[in-house]
Amino acid sequence: MNSTLTQAPINAPGKDYEALTTKGLWFLLPPVLVLLAIFFVSYATFLAQSFHELKPGLAMVGEKWTLNSYLRFFTDPLYPSFLWESIWRSAEMTAITLVIAYPLAYFTVRTRSNLARYIILIVMLVPLLAGGITIAYAWIIMLGNVGLINSTLKAAGIIDTPIQFLYSWRGVIISVVHYLTPFAALVLLGPIQNIPRSLEEAAVNMGANKFQVFMKVIFPLTISGIIETISLTFALALSSFLFPLLLGGGRVKMMSNIIYEKIAVSYDLPFAAVLAIMLLITSLAAVLGLARLQRFFKNRYEQDL
Repeated sequence: MNSTLTQAPINAPGKDYEALTTKGLWFLLPPVLVLLAIFFVSYATFLAQSFHELKPGLAMVGEKWTLNSYLRFFTDPLYPSFLWESIWRSAEMTAITLVIAYPLAYFTVRTRSNLARYIILIVMLVPLLAGGITIAYAWIIMLGNVGLINSTLKAAGIIDTPIQFLYSWRGVIISVVHYLTPFAALVLLGPIQNIPRSLEEAAVNMGANKFQVFMKVIFPLTISGIIETISLTFALALSSFLFPLLLGGGRVKMMSNIIYEKIAVSYDLPFAAVLAIMLLITSLAAVLGLARLQRFFKNRYEQDL
């Protein structure tokens, strides 16, 4: 009996589990390939459209291949300025979202009150369940000249004339940040929760104050999560369409709104394709750059956890 026990492989259950997991992944391969095919075929079609020309006087795409749409983008300073404006505003929205979401996520993880944790999670999930249109129209009501915010400020004597929130970047930034904050906070929950509380307690026992604990312990160990959050929120902000359309009222334009106008109003599919490709390249470059930065900080600070 002893020889039988000695000959039994110790890691057999691990091998069985690994084999089962590998087989399960093969079942997931076909739907993943289908999704990737749809993604690449759609963008390949749009890419092909960008090399065609729009027939003069007609809302039809010609058969001739040309680079005129690309030349138009790079020679007309208007459209690159729209792209840079979208990048700058997206970075601004991402920074504001991170400033709000990080303390919210930290308090959610570290609070000892389960009731407070549940309330915060419910508040964060409600905007995700409500949908963008509901949130946008709610902010239109709140940010109007006679809306809740202006009425409250006027009644308190803080302002004499209403603040112009609607049809300006103020309203767009407020609404987009409100929409992005739950995404950012939920992403940050995991990195913050992975920090052992004992590390913070050890830093306090060694004489560190709260700011030093944050800068020396919490921030370095969550920086990869912060970069991941920045990547997600920046990509969502850069592609935002609904909030600039409804709260901007045509005066505030992101690249997605320009693309929509070129398709639905001007019927200029080739140039819309060029704008979409430039927006995609910008978004991918930002995400890839942030991914490399995340890998660097993760290897530097989190490899011993």
